[in-house]
Amino acid sequence: MGSPEGSQQGLSCGALFNGRMTRLLFDSDPYLVSFESVVERLAGEWVFLEESAFFPGGGGQEADRGTIESLQVTEIRLENGDIAHRTPTHTFRVGQRVKCAIDWGRRNDLMKGHTAEHLLFSAIGKLAPESELVKIVISPEKKSFVIKGSVGWPLLSEAQRIANDAILQGLPTTELKVGREDPILKAARSTGFMEICSG
Repeated sequence: MGSPEGSQQGLSCGALFNGRMTRLLFDSDPYLVSFESVVERLAGEWVFLEESAFFPGGGGQEADRGTIESLQVTEIRLENGDIAHRTPTHTFRVGQRVKCAIDWGRRNDLMKGHTAEHLLFSAIGKLAPESELVKIVISPEKKSFVIKGSVGWPLLSEAQRIANDAILQGLPTTELKVGREDPILKAARSTGFMEICSG
């Protein structure tokens, strides 16, 4: 079974479904590994909760996995502002309170990969300002990105050294939410996230 009927991929979290949307717990606490919520509606294998800590994927990072009442959540999608949790064998009822758990090993791996991608591309951008990030893949099996521009192995090796130095220094990471057109995002892409965030 695919996504819930009438779904539209790629909608922003601000898009509403029936005047409601799932409260996104990962926005305020990306380290939250377990939570309770109430089943808001059901669509076959898909479960919609009032609030969810399951990250539906974005920025090249794959979606979370985990459990609802010890049943495997095999897919997570953002559907019209709500998070849809594919839980094939569920027998939940609307209004039922459920215990949920994020697969922390997977989430932690993906978060580290996402941060490392920012560090590495920041270093590449500093060394080759004309380079452009085209595509990112952050999954348990693969962490990669495609860049446009003239970038050879010596430059990549130096960028890797810069990124690894930042990691070894144990620099703190801070989340900053900005819109796609925010000037700080453009500055970060052209001068590097490390300079913007540490400056």
